[in-house]
Amino acid sequence: MKAGDRPTEEEIIALFAQGSLAEIGQRAAQAKRERFGDQVFWVRNVHLNYTNICQEKCRVCFYSKRLGEAGGYVYGIDEIVSRVGQAVAGGAREVHIVGGINPELKFQYYVDLVGTLRMAFSPLYIKAFTAVEINHLCNISGMDTVKVLEILIEAGLDSLPGGGAEIFSARVRHELFPNKIPGERWLDIHRTAHELGIKTTATMLFGHLETLSERVEHLLMLRDLQDKTGGFVAFVPLPVVGYGKLKEVDGLDAIRTLAMSRLVLDNFEHIKVFWPIWGQKLSQLALSYGADDFDGTVGEYKIVDQTGISVERLKGLIEQAGFTAVERDGRYKETRP
Repeated sequence: MKAGDRPTEEEIIALFAQGSLAEIGQRAAQAKRERFGDQVFWVRNVHLNYTNICQEKCRVCFYSKRLGEAGGYVYGIDEIVSRVGQAVAGGAREVHIVGGINPELKFQYYVDLVGTLRMAFSPLYIKAFTAVEINHLCNISGMDTVKVLEILIEAGLDSLPGGGAEIFSARVRHELFPNKIPGERWLDIHRTAHELGIKTTATMLFGHLETLSERVEHLLMLRDLQDKTGGFVAFVPLPVVGYGKLKEVDGLDAIRTLAMSRLVLDNFEHIKVFWPIWGQKLSQLALSYGADDFDGTVGEYKIVDQTGISVERLKGLIEQAGFTAVERDGRYKETRP
């Protein structure tokens, strides 16, 4: 699919619903091969969830705690530096920082978090704060999106992660994420980031209450923004993994959705399978259906209570699936140990 001869939304939905998985998979795999051959990228990284205290009340979250609830935590800046420092000592080149919408944290905490990490680990690629968090920073600081992002860039921010996109459908957001920013606001924050020169990631959480057409609508809205800005570096489809009464996504549905993402998002370079949510074995399969990025070593990932894996294990998973493991940095530049 290319910008000049793209199928209609109706044609995309028809292929998604009625096309055989073999056909969709072959087309997605070919699209991936045309870009990257048999290469699959990975990164030495660490995920940091600085607080699990959150006021959002999303139905598809078992990670967050209310203010004052047992088990709630906030990491101080010194502890964050210590945790990231351990990862950097082990070779980490990228840190991925997200947390809950904590009503007690002040704007300066976020600036100090980024700035201290930049001063302590100058080469580190800092990917921090979802659009939901950026919106919260606008609210508590009284500043607009441009100013908030400019301050964070000055402190050392490199990129925004793609969390908080969920599904852009207003119907689903009202049902599952009633306090979360609208899809249009998420897109607007990423558009502003792109205009300021910040590359970002996009996600889609699927397999809960959304329809097939709402999945396609989400993908097309991302593709449209990418046509305008070119600021997204990767797309990460995230299947529901069992939140409360919601069923986990069927593995074949997850694979089909990832493959369709590769076909629809023809202007996105990278399609990432995030193994802590997909699981290691299904992630291996996803590499044959259009994914070119296996994420990385990850470290501690509290959102789904996962711990990281070794470099040897990660490379082995990629190679066992029949691909060449290529180490990258946060900017998707090939690196050497």
